[in-house]
Amino acid sequence: MGHFGTCAVLCAGIAGLVSACAGNPPPAPIPAAFAKVGPALDSAELALRSCHEPQVAGPARTAIDGARVHLAAAVGGDRFAALQLPHDLNVVTATLALCAALDRTAAARGAGCHGEARLGMTKAEVERTIWCEPDRIDTSETPAGRREHWVYLPKTQLAGTTDRPVGILTFIGDRLTAIRRSTR
Repeated sequence: MGHFGTCAVLCAGIAGLVSACAGNPPPAPIPAAFAKVGPALDSAELALRSCHEPQVAGPARTAIDGARVHLAAAVGGDRFAALQLPHDLNVVTATLALCAALDRTAAARGAGCHGEARLGMTKAEVERTIWCEPDRIDTSETPAGRREHWVYLPKTQLAGTTDRPVGILTFIGDRLTAIRRSTR
């Protein structure tokens, strides 16, 4: 299941437990569910260190910080804070799941798209190079025949993936006949 998945399951399970006792948390002793939240948040923080997508990990870190504040208040008997904890944990759970999915996507893409395109390659061969699949395909008709232009636009790269080139690959029939790289 991986580090992200394990933490996500842990946080999701604790969110359910906390929901069950959030309506009327006794001031002491600390409900068993509340006692498990701190270690789960510690585990989530460790998992987030492996998440290389700041726009994804940022909200989880904010939710973890909020959960710690709400946990302290809930242990002190604050019902609102106890009710907020499951929401915080659900955000952490969803973000960890997203980080895990992005890691799988990056690994799959990295495994399938590597190496340079070379003139004479077939379309299938080019799709397995660092260029992978094009963003769009344009065609042109000339007196010499039909040409297909695979267009690769600049885009944000997933962490763990190799920067894909930007440019246009031209095919006549099934063979690569021109490579035009653009600067970003």
